[in-house]
Amino acid sequence: MELKAVSLAALLLLLSDLRPAGAGAAYTLHYFAARGKAEPIRLLLNELQLDYTEIRYTRPPVTGNMMNWEEEKPEGIASGLFPFGQLPVLTHIHRPVLLQQGKEGGVVSMAQSGAIMNYIGRQHSMYGKDIFQDMRIDEMIGGIGDLKAKWRDRFYGKETAEDLAAALLLWREEVPTWLSFIGTLKKKHGGRWMVGDELTLADFYAFEALDGAMRYALPRLLSHLVTSPDLSFSRTFSAAWSEV
Repeated sequence: MELKAVSLAALLLLLSDLRPAGAGAAYTLHYFAARGKAEPIRLLLNELQLDYTEIRYTRPPVTGNMMNWEEEKPEGIASGLFPFGQLPVLTHIHRPVLLQQGKEGGVVSMAQSGAIMNYIGRQHSMYGKDIFQDMRIDEMIGGIGDLKAKWRDRFYGKETAEDLAAALLLWREEVPTWLSFIGTLKKKHGGRWMVGDELTLADFYAFEALDGAMRYALPRLLSHLVTSPDLSFSRTFSAAWSEV
């Protein structure tokens, strides 16, 4: 019996045929073993209780069930799975498309974290009810992204006391201002969520950004304050945080 190479898309289609007739669509998330840009996607998939698996990549030395990114990246670029040579990527076995359009249309693969979030969100009513609410959601997501970029650029990967002191200046001056911007915008929209009365994509971006800051960045800054106390920083940040 002659063995032939099987593409990832063909393999996913084969697996889709083995799923029970009533089973939902299957998602596969490709990313590194880190939160990063995949974390909002994970939060959304779990909140919606969607059936998904995750393939995680790392650079050598490779251990456990991890995939070797240095080997998989060129293959993924060549096959089209990684069109930009980067992660995250989401593959979706879409059974309704399978039944309506044939097997060639049954697998959807996409790159770029924003495109992935929008794809899932539009399928599960996590976007707005009209173009105006869509715009407000996108606006909030953009603002949260700007805030996150500010503390990521100034803080992540910084180790020296001088770096931490510079990061502390950012947290004292810029971050409270931006938290206030976001809090004011949230109040303007009304409701308990970031953009009104219903959970939307904006809430997943907001949670991931603020949760990541509280878990990783803020504890290190507070430890730096032990040797360089600054009570005005704590008061200013706490007041701004309460706005969100």
